[in-house]
Amino acid sequence: MTLAYHSQLRHRPYPDQVISGDFNSLQLETADDFAAYRAMAQSRWAPILVSFSQKYQILDRVLAAIEAHLDDDYDVLLTTLRVPGAMRFPKRYYDDRLFLVADLAMETARQVSRGARVLVMQEGLVRHPMETGQNELVLTLHNADAAATRFAACGQDLAALGFDPMPDLALAD
Repeated sequence: MTLAYHSQLRHRPYPDQVISGDFNSLQLETADDFAAYRAMAQSRWAPILVSFSQKYQILDRVLAAIEAHLDDDYDVLLTTLRVPGAMRFPKRYYDDRLFLVADLAMETARQVSRGARVLVMQEGLVRHPMETGQNELVLTLHNADAAATRFAACGQDLAALGFDPMPDLALAD
């Protein structure tokens, strides 16, 4: 059985927190630099709701919710490292079962094929105007034997953090 929680951050999780600006301006010098920047143009961008440092603060809270509810329900937790990310990771990122990978689909398939219980955390938290993502957070638990109740409780904690469930995308098979 596979369980999935699809959600989207729709408001600032730290509205009263004063932070220093941690976005450096892009180094655009050559015609190629400007052409590449122009090629990234989109007609509509997701709102910026977290800074670089706040992203890891809220992801640490996401990992705490996972730990509280699903710690015994997975063997491997897979996630990606989105760049730029020159921030120090929270301690939870150094868990022996957490792997930062470049290709989630390939590593998920490899782990699932060997029978591992795999939790995949995909995030698209937007930290600057040119970053891809829609402030989404998706958790998918593969080979999830009897974890549906705990998975739902984890989803409630994530909703309390501001990750509103997207019911049209909440799946279980």
